[in-house]
Amino acid sequence: GQVFTIVNSDEEEYQYQNLIDGAWMDGKDKWVDVAKYTGSTTGTTRNNEMCSRYAPITWQVDRTCHMISAKSFDKLCYDMKQKKDDMGGDLYPHGAREIVADYLVANNQQSRK
Repeated sequence: GQVFTIVNSDEEEYQYQNLIDGAWMDGKDKWVDVAKYTGSTTGTTRNNEMCSRYAPITWQVDRTCHMISAKSFDKLCYDMKQKKDDMGGDLYPHGAREIVADYLVANNQQSRK
Protein backbone atom coordinates (compact mmCIF):
# COMPACT_ATOMS: atom_id res chain seq x y z
CA GLY A 1 0.00 0.00 0.00
CA GLN A 2 0.92 3.61 -0.39
CA VAL A 3 -0.39 6.77 1.29
CA PHE A 4 -0.76 9.94 -0.74
CA THR A 5 -1.56 13.60 -0.20
CA ILE A 6 -3.51 14.66 -3.28
CA VAL A 7 -2.42 18.02 -4.67
CA ASN A 8 -4.01 20.18 -7.33
CA SER A 9 -0.92 20.58 -9.48
CA ASP A 10 0.20 19.84 -13.01
CA GLU A 11 3.87 19.72 -12.00
CA GLU A 12 5.58 16.67 -13.49
CA GLU A 13 6.87 15.44 -10.12
CA TYR A 14 3.27 14.79 -8.94
CA GLN A 15 2.11 12.93 -12.05
CA TYR A 16 1.79 9.16 -12.28
CA GLN A 17 -0.67 7.72 -14.75
CA ASN A 18 -0.42 4.01 -13.95
CA LEU A 19 -1.61 3.49 -10.36
CA ILE A 20 -3.94 0.73 -11.55
CA ASP A 21 -0.93 -1.57 -12.02
CA GLY A 22 0.41 -1.19 -8.48
CA ALA A 23 2.74 0.85 -6.34
CA TRP A 24 4.46 3.96 -7.67
CA MET A 25 8.15 3.01 -7.77
CA ASP A 26 10.54 5.59 -9.15
CA GLY A 27 13.91 4.38 -7.86
CA LYS A 28 14.42 7.60 -5.86
CA ASP A 29 12.06 8.07 -2.93
CA LYS A 30 8.94 6.04 -3.72
CA TRP A 31 8.68 2.45 -2.49
CA VAL A 32 12.09 2.66 -0.78
CA ASP A 33 11.27 2.39 2.96
CA VAL A 34 8.72 -0.46 2.92
CA ALA A 35 7.33 -2.39 5.90
CA LYS A 36 6.49 -6.05 5.28
CA TYR A 37 4.31 -7.97 7.69
CA THR A 38 1.75 -10.74 8.11
CA GLY A 39 -1.85 -9.67 8.51
CA SER A 40 -5.29 -10.59 7.27
CA THR A 41 -7.80 -9.40 4.73
CA THR A 42 -9.36 -5.98 5.16
CA GLY A 43 -12.97 -5.10 5.74
CA THR A 44 -15.45 -4.70 8.55
CA THR A 45 -16.80 -8.28 8.34
CA ARG A 46 -13.76 -9.75 10.13
CA ASN A 47 -12.91 -9.21 13.81
CA ASN A 48 -11.56 -11.03 16.88
CA GLU A 49 -14.23 -13.73 16.52
CA MET A 50 -14.42 -14.09 12.72
CA CYS A 51 -11.03 -14.56 11.03
CA SER A 52 -10.32 -14.42 7.36
CA ARG A 53 -10.39 -17.72 5.50
CA TYR A 54 -7.49 -16.42 3.40
CA ALA A 55 -4.52 -16.74 5.71
CA PRO A 56 -1.79 -15.92 6.08
CA ILE A 57 -1.90 -12.66 4.15
CA THR A 58 1.28 -10.63 3.73
CA TRP A 59 1.27 -6.86 3.39
CA GLN A 60 3.81 -4.38 2.09
CA VAL A 61 3.39 -0.71 2.97
CA ASP A 62 5.48 2.28 1.94
CA ARG A 63 6.25 4.12 5.19
CA THR A 64 6.48 7.49 3.41
CA CYS A 65 3.51 9.66 2.46
CA HIS A 66 3.92 10.98 -1.09
CA MET A 67 2.27 13.83 -2.97
CA ILE A 68 0.35 12.98 -6.13
CA SER A 69 -1.79 15.04 -8.49
CA ALA A 70 -5.58 14.97 -8.47
CA LYS A 71 -5.33 14.24 -12.19
CA SER A 72 -3.42 11.03 -11.43
CA PHE A 73 -6.16 9.88 -9.05
CA ASP A 74 -8.81 10.77 -11.63
CA LYS A 75 -6.93 8.50 -14.04
CA LEU A 76 -6.94 5.67 -11.47
CA CYS A 77 -10.72 5.96 -11.06
CA TYR A 78 -11.15 6.01 -14.83
CA ASP A 79 -8.99 2.88 -15.18
CA MET A 80 -10.97 1.11 -12.45
CA LYS A 81 -14.22 1.83 -14.30
CA GLN A 82 -12.74 0.34 -17.49
CA LYS A 83 -12.00 -3.07 -15.94
CA LYS A 84 -14.21 -6.00 -16.92
CA ASP A 85 -14.52 -6.95 -13.25
CA ASP A 86 -16.89 -4.63 -11.36
CA MET A 87 -14.72 -2.33 -9.24
CA GLY A 88 -17.61 0.01 -8.39
CA GLY A 89 -17.44 -1.02 -4.74
CA ASP A 90 -13.88 0.31 -4.55
CA LEU A 91 -14.66 3.81 -5.84
CA TYR A 92 -15.78 5.23 -2.48
CA PRO A 93 -14.23 5.54 1.01
CA HIS A 94 -14.55 2.50 3.26
CA GLY A 95 -14.71 2.07 7.03
CA ALA A 96 -11.95 0.56 9.10
CA ARG A 97 -11.96 -2.66 11.10
CA GLU A 98 -11.49 -2.71 14.86
CA ILE A 99 -7.93 -3.32 16.01
CA VAL A 100 -7.21 -7.02 16.54
CA ALA A 101 -6.47 -8.28 20.04
CA ASP A 102 -2.74 -8.51 20.83
CA TYR A 103 -2.83 -12.28 21.35
CA LEU A 104 -3.99 -12.74 17.74
CA VAL A 105 -1.19 -10.64 16.19
CA ALA A 106 1.76 -12.29 14.42
CA ASN A 107 5.16 -11.82 16.05
CA ASN A 108 7.22 -11.93 12.85
CA GLN A 109 7.60 -8.24 11.96
CA GLN A 110 10.96 -7.42 10.38
CA SER A 111 13.06 -4.52 11.68
CA ARG A 112 13.73 -1.50 9.49
CA LYS A 113 16.63 -1.87 7.08
